[in-house]
Amino acid sequence: MTALSADTVPPTNSRLNGFLASRAQGDTPWLLATLCLIIPLLPSYVVPFGNRALSPALMISSVLLGLVILGFIVGRRDAQVATVMPGVIIVLVYLALALVAYISGASGSAAEPNRNLPFTILLGTLGIALYAMTRITNTSQRSLVLGTLAVGLTYLCMVGVLQNYMDVDLRLLFQPPGFLEARQMSQAINVPTLQRFDAKRSFGTSDHAAEFSVLAAVAVPLTIHFARYATMQVTRFLAAVGTGIALIGVLAGVSRSGVVALAGALLIYIWAFKVRTLLLGSIASAVLLIGMAVVIGPAAIVRSAQALWRAITEGASFEDPSVVARVERYAAISQVFQDHPFLGLGVGRFPPNIDVLDNQWLKALVEGGLVGVVAMAVLAIGGLVGIAAALRVAHTPRERDQAYMTGAIFTGILATSFTLDLFLFAQATLVLFLAFGLLWSNYKVPISKSQSLDDVSLNASSRPL
Repeated sequence: MTALSADTVPPTNSRLNGFLASRAQGDTPWLLATLCLIIPLLPSYVVPFGNRALSPALMISSVLLGLVILGFIVGRRDAQVATVMPGVIIVLVYLALALVAYISGASGSAAEPNRNLPFTILLGTLGIALYAMTRITNTSQRSLVLGTLAVGLTYLCMVGVLQNYMDVDLRLLFQPPGFLEARQMSQAINVPTLQRFDAKRSFGTSDHAAEFSVLAAVAVPLTIHFARYATMQVTRFLAAVGTGIALIGVLAGVSRSGVVALAGALLIYIWAFKVRTLLLGSIASAVLLIGMAVVIGPAAIVRSAQALWRAITEGASFEDPSVVARVERYAAISQVFQDHPFLGLGVGRFPPNIDVLDNQWLKALVEGGLVGVVAMAVLAIGGLVGIAAALRVAHTPRERDQAYMTGAIFTGILATSFTLDLFLFAQATLVLFLAFGLLWSNYKVPISKSQSLDDVSLNASSRPL
């Protein structure tokens, strides 16, 4: 009897799984990559009809949510490879708690004019997180998404640097015809009028200087990753330049939230380095930063650095107006919690004469009571555990560095939830949930005990429950 050749051997289940996985790896997430470019390139306040709920980034993110739901409904399922994605469960729990907080304020005599935007942001964040978790299946796809985000954030930082030090404003360069500006924050849009301790404050394409500083801070580990692991030498060089621009951007924003975000991000990303690499990288970053400061102008950079230092030191005292305003709100927040401990006032409702709280956790407490705080805790703890999940499925140094870097982005932005009403800023919020989705994108738990995680991860037809 003639032996069967390798080409005539019927494919086993493992070979079939490998074939399906290779087919899935060929799917390029262009829509998600495009969204990662749009988020930093187009200001969230440049919208059609002046309606911020119609922001292109939020609309595309909502479309991603629709695609995830459609894929769940019509997607083919195989009982032998059914899996559960813990990240999806965490996001759905967060959604349920957030909806409770949202619905709790639905009954009332007066309609809330600012309830539509938070709901649209909620849908957008769910869309970008779920789509990243269910459609990003390999390192190359993840690198494409993070690479386009790095390009967008570098542009955002460059716009801020030009605003501050060269009086060139490119924030509306990509404004489509017919789009209008609908500023959320009551601040001037002319950079020279935004100052802190005699230094200009940049806001790039962001809604506020604080949001700009936060995004510039998380761009630092993002660009460092590509400076280390990009395949092309020119890409590594450009990423290194982007790191310097991002560091200058943190200074240009003159925001304590930017420093908090940078500290939180580096606290995670530092574990991706060996001591020798860390020392050499620190020296290279210092040389790069000094070189760029010489090109831009040492006097201007020093002025921004001094202003930021004064904001950190003098701003920590009760003589700083922003600190005084925060302390004065605590009595009203305490009264709200006593009167509405479980469900709060509802989304978009605040105590009298208070518009912002400068703390997302306090905002969650006021709007959703304990339910809102638990929702924030679910998101925060879920993202931090997601770092461990991403590291568990990482097999190469590049993948491990990518996991630490993505966790640094999430942690850096999350840290500013104690200094900002974070979810009022669409750009930072979308990047936060994108990082959450990427952290959990490769982690699946099989339902069938007879299968291993390796077999399940290779099967492209598996669907999360």
